[in-house]
Amino acid sequence: MWLVVIAAWLVTGAGAWYPLRARARCLYPGSVPNCTAVMSARTQHVTTHNDTHVFVFGGRANVFFNTSLRHNIGALPPYRSLSVTATINPGSPACAALSNCWYRGVCNANGTCACAYGYSGADCSLEEDVVILDDFWIYDIYGQYWMQVPKSGAWPTARVKPSFMYHDDRLVMYAGYSQLCGDFCNDVWEYRFVPGMSPAGNASSVFRPVGWTMIGTGPSKRWQTATVLYGNCMVIHGGHHVFAALDEVWKFCFDSYNWTRIRTTGPASQPAKVPLPRLEHAASVYKTSLYIYGGMYADVNRSIDQRPSLGDMWKLDLTTGIWTQVALPGASPQERAKVQSVVIGRYLYMFGGFFDEAFYQDTWQFDLVNERWALLPMPGRAALPAPRGAYSLIGIPANNTIIMVGGNGWVRNADGTQGPEHVYNDVQAVVLDDCAGSKYSSAPPCSGNGVCLFGTCRCDTNWFDDNCSMRICPGDTCSFVDLQPVCVHCQRRGTCVNGACRCNSTYRGQMCNEQYCPNTNCSLSTHGTCIDLFPVGLPTCTCLPAYYGVGCEMITCPNMCSGHGTCLPLGHCVCDATSYSGFHYEGADCSQLVYKVDESLASSAPRHAEVSFVVLMGILWVWIAIASMIRFH
Repeated sequence: MWLVVIAAWLVTGAGAWYPLRARARCLYPGSVPNCTAVMSARTQHVTTHNDTHVFVFGGRANVFFNTSLRHNIGALPPYRSLSVTATINPGSPACAALSNCWYRGVCNANGTCACAYGYSGADCSLEEDVVILDDFWIYDIYGQYWMQVPKSGAWPTARVKPSFMYHDDRLVMYAGYSQLCGDFCNDVWEYRFVPGMSPAGNASSVFRPVGWTMIGTGPSKRWQTATVLYGNCMVIHGGHHVFAALDEVWKFCFDSYNWTRIRTTGPASQPAKVPLPRLEHAASVYKTSLYIYGGMYADVNRSIDQRPSLGDMWKLDLTTGIWTQVALPGASPQERAKVQSVVIGRYLYMFGGFFDEAFYQDTWQFDLVNERWALLPMPGRAALPAPRGAYSLIGIPANNTIIMVGGNGWVRNADGTQGPEHVYNDVQAVVLDDCAGSKYSSAPPCSGNGVCLFGTCRCDTNWFDDNCSMRICPGDTCSFVDLQPVCVHCQRRGTCVNGACRCNSTYRGQMCNEQYCPNTNCSLSTHGTCIDLFPVGLPTCTCLPAYYGVGCEMITCPNMCSGHGTCLPLGHCVCDATSYSGFHYEGADCSQLVYKVDESLASSAPRHAEVSFVVLMGILWVWIAIASMIRFH
């Protein structure tokens, strides 16, 4: 049953980024929370997964900048806050006019401030009011619904960006930023669940919670670490503590519950060549190597050039502890932070991120064998996820699927300028290396008329459809809505069959762009004009005065036979044969009333004709006599 559900969802979601549904249900029979609600919008949360479910904890909601602090901060001496997460650069003359960014951010060479996390404004004097969350959610990938885990017993404090990993029916969470920790945490929590049956009885997996247990403490306080699963161990790299970013690598193994630091160095020829300390960077494991990319460098104690975001890539051999910088020939992503990556097969994938007050929505693929980046072209099939960073990204190799949850970005104003921050709660997915289900059939990808790239067919010239199975007709235009092809074939006046238009009866031409009226084609004759009424009606003939009929094929008779005859197609009247006391209509237009003796009666009854003559003569003499009397009276 699972195979059927999975295959059906893969075909539905195949293609580019695709929004999954958000529905609500109870976690298990009798659970109270989240039988009607879905996960709220959030960013800087953490996720992990078990191939069928996504687990989400904490994060922060929308942020409101408290502008009233601008009026109060001027009376106070500059101070350093424990929540600062960017490089502090005190005393820089370039930002003297901006109060040295109030020691809450980086002073750039051009005299502008790059504010630390939690601050905003030209001089970093605006402080955030932050809502930090402690709720725990589970998303069923194939059922596409959210379930909230009810709180019970011990529970971790609300926090953002801890380390979070699932392995063998256990979740482990370490550190993060929490107001209840004073600043950063170093506690370690474990959550266990027991698989159960769904309330609907459809045998889909749900979880009966056992609960959270604090199992100790880990390395020093930190947050914004990059976390990966390597074997049965959770490996963390970097992060941030007070004023400095970290470059440490630690592992927590689920079998021993022990923390071990992995000592690292550069190559033998350059042992000091190691990556800068960083946070908010991407990290993924491929075979025995840890790959990291980008992030933010922040260290107040170092005098080297400070950069808010990085664009370098490194790999660490987890068996030897040796770092090697990855050369990036050709095109590569612009430096960025607030980004994550996943590995599917031999490729590493990365979406969006943040750099210099801008959020990205591009998708990159890194070939881990040939070590080259490629920007993946995204056709206009479904809307791309909004530009964002600080989302969570998971990869499911078993199904070649990437899933992204939440994050934050900027809203654009109507005039195109940058608007306020927006925090998301959507779930986006993309299925790799499967174009319109071709992976599950013997048919060649994209029908042999294109290539499958990032789950999307890139069709050869003259082919279209989601699997390139249809040949384009002349003049066709196609676009995609929710991954389905929406095409205008033959100008909506016919059907496209094997690259040729089969026009409706009222149109013709290579693109069905020539109107064709029924019967005689009046548009190509001297009888009238074929008027195209598309799209409200069919082509209709407007006849010249001398013609009439559906196709102007009939010649108009003189005076339309005056209503006393039938007009023949050649324009001749056949007058009615009806007699009105011996009178009939005659003439070219049947307008002349003429008395006419019925010859058939005269030949068959001559006596009656003679009687009629005598009668008429008698009547005539009577009228003459009457007239004479009147005259001589």
